[in-house]
Amino acid sequence: MAVAEMSVMTLIAVSGEKSAILDKLQISGAAQIKSVSDYALASRCSAQGADEYSAVVERIDKALSTITFACDGMDKRSRPSVEADGFGVTKEQFFAVAEQAERVNEILDSIERLTEDGARIKAKRAELSASERSYAQYACVESPFSDFVGGKDYSVFLGTIAKEKISAFDGFLTESGAIGEILGFYANVATVAVVCHAGLASESESRLSAMGFKRCPYTQAQTAKSVIDSIRGELEDLKISEEQRLIDLAAFASEVKLLKLYSDYMNFQRQKALVDNEIGVTQSTFVLEAYVPTEAQTLVEESVRAVCKTAYINFVTVDRSQFAPTLNRNGKVVSNFEVVTNMYSVSQYGALDPNAVMSFFFSLFMGVIMADVGYGLLMIVGGLLFAKTRREGTSVYRMAKVFACGGVFAVLFGALFDSWLGFPLLRNLLGAQYNAFYSAHIDQITATAMLGDINVPAMLMWCLGLGTVQIAVGLILKAVQCFSRGQIAQGVFGGIVWALAMLSLVVWVFGIATKA
Repeated sequence: MAVAEMSVMTLIAVSGEKSAILDKLQISGAAQIKSVSDYALASRCSAQGADEYSAVVERIDKALSTITFACDGMDKRSRPSVEADGFGVTKEQFFAVAEQAERVNEILDSIERLTEDGARIKAKRAELSASERSYAQYACVESPFSDFVGGKDYSVFLGTIAKEKISAFDGFLTESGAIGEILGFYANVATVAVVCHAGLASESESRLSAMGFKRCPYTQAQTAKSVIDSIRGELEDLKISEEQRLIDLAAFASEVKLLKLYSDYMNFQRQKALVDNEIGVTQSTFVLEAYVPTEAQTLVEESVRAVCKTAYINFVTVDRSQFAPTLNRNGKVVSNFEVVTNMYSVSQYGALDPNAVMSFFFSLFMGVIMADVGYGLLMIVGGLLFAKTRREGTSVYRMAKVFACGGVFAVLFGALFDSWLGFPLLRNLLGAQYNAFYSAHIDQITATAMLGDINVPAMLMWCLGLGTVQIAVGLILKAVQCFSRGQIAQGVFGGIVWALAMLSLVVWVFGIATKA
């Protein structure tokens, strides 16, 4: 139950060793770089290469999305499993992934080529589908298109008109003396053919155009049906190509872990490049400042000196009244509750760590709410089993452990309230004497107390009492923090006095209460 003391490390070293030093600081896990103080000889570095690293991360993100999409599009029985997020790696494995740069580039190039193939297949399918729809209007024509070209003394018109223009088409044939026929229908259009004398071709074309006639653009020596069959064959080939493309993409599912790890490494390199904005430099050296837990000073200094020939390192403890990052030091159980506290606010540096007290009351109230032995056991077992499926230290892992801790109190209160998956086991086993005691002192409905002339459920009084005690404990912690800062009066009148007043109120209420 403590917030670790922090120090500010000032490091001056040769510029050529900067990258290796930053790597070591990352591996130590005990340094947070801050903006460099003003030094007379120092100017700011400019971040270089950050955009290049961002571009690689973007390529990987697109590749991962493509792989996931390909796997989702496959049959479940043959779908490869994609590596889930949250897998663990050692620090050595993290930095060793830099050696896989060539392999990663090959993977990304292959995925991008397959993606381009997919775009070409999609465009070709759209083109063929549009052609199929266009030819489908003439599927009713049994002769090749070349038969409708016409000759020296006659003209032939093959095309389509809207169904509502059929009566106008019949009128045109009667008036012009041309020969025509409706060959078939497709959707809301009719396919028609007209033959007329060459001298009447211009007039016939004008009258047909007036009624919305669209002339067939095809003249090849093939029927529409044969062309459609050919198009469908190409579409089937494209479908097979697309299925194979998805299979080829899904095969990269085994490389997802490598891609994600390399993406994280590139993000680390990007952050390292951006750190240059916080570093001061001279012609051949750089100045770096970082927050370091006081207890980790030796570790950090040894890590730096392991990779540089010479460096100046100095540590200055940060006063509790000044700003510094917060690092909580709690046991295995209490540390899980930090995720709950952090949902509201992280403790300030110099403040008391509330997690130990909060963990007790949080679990206590969770137990009061559930208050069933069976449910509590399910919470314990379920929480621990679920935590095993998650990487240690993640928020989900910690919340699962919090849920399990709440289950312990749920078992205790469940035994108190005689609730075993909703069944009153103790009352059934222990007989009438225990039933009378339970009804008079424990039952949430029948156990009551009198406050003056008001009949109040005893459980309500106990819950209000627990809530008041929690508030009083918080006020006492506030007083302790004020005393540590030398704010004696504020600690006494803003903490201790109010805590005693609230506890006295609880004692007084329970004192005047009588059995109903």
